[in-house]
Amino acid sequence: MKLINMTKKLKNLKSSLDKKERLIDDKIRDHMDGVLETQWQPLQDGGRSSKILSSREKEDNSIRKLKESIESTQYAIAVEEERISETQKMFDSLPKALQDRILSGELTQWRKYPRIMFVNGVDKARINWDAKKGVVVPKFHNRLEGEDRKRFVAVFNAIVKELRGQ
Repeated sequence: MKLINMTKKLKNLKSSLDKKERLIDDKIRDHMDGVLETQWQPLQDGGRSSKILSSREKEDNSIRKLKESIESTQYAIAVEEERISETQKMFDSLPKALQDRILSGELTQWRKYPRIMFVNGVDKARINWDAKKGVVVPKFHNRLEGEDRKRFVAVFNAIVKELRGQ
């Protein structure tokens, strides 16, 4: 079952890449139009040759920086897609009790560390899936107070109970 199609971060990165690619196409087109206007002979127009060469150099630098920016965005997209893939693999290996709670929105799986989940509405505390032992382990739950603690304990205990029944 597919957990994540595209995250907000991935959508933003792809949108940014599209904008940068359109921008570089426009800059290259404008640059080539300028070169064609001078018929490839910028040095034969008298006193303006240094200005023309200077503007061409600025255009070249702008295009080079934009290419570098596109490459870094492409790398960021690849990293994000890899994280999504790793999260999906971990999700597929989780027990049904955890999968159901993630799909219902009761738990949120952390993409950075896909074996760690957060109870929605509760800050700080986490539920860690230990695949070797086949158990869930609470982390940082001692810091919770009041309603957050009650909510976390209720979700955690329900998961433990369901895992024991499987």
